[in-house]
Amino acid sequence: MKDFMLIVPGDPQPKQRPKVYRIQGHMRGVTPKRTKDAQKAILRLFNAQYPDAHPIKGEVGIRLEFWMASRQVKDWDNLEKLVTDALNKVAFDDDSQITRSLVDKYLPDPTMPHKDGKGMRRRKPGDPLTHKGEPYQPHTLIYIEERQHS
Repeated sequence: MKDFMLIVPGDPQPKQRPKVYRIQGHMRGVTPKRTKDAQKAILRLFNAQYPDAHPIKGEVGIRLEFWMASRQVKDWDNLEKLVTDALNKVAFDDDSQITRSLVDKYLPDPTMPHKDGKGMRRRKPGDPLTHKGEPYQPHTLIYIEERQHS
């Protein structure tokens, strides 16, 4: 059985919608640069960590943890889509093989203790990131496993 685990540092990025242009009478979709760069970063890390990996051929289970840098709204399904598209053809042949998915999105606490320890205050830019009081750095945790047939 195969499994892969990868930690991608930095603020998780959602997959953006393609920009659609009419070129010589034809509609063309162009993937935004930020999405391409984020997918390339995931692919680069995967290939560095698993240089001899072969894609999973059977059913795939995926677990994703997105540790966010802000409370800015980012849809979990667009975060997941960027990861699964980046790993198509390398961790698995096609994302249609995914039969189980678990996604957690962790947002920083909206408040933090005052410096004097008396009471709480709203989190400000530049404050350390915490979730339920525990510090963290923004990152994405990716765990992919080959599933046994039931």
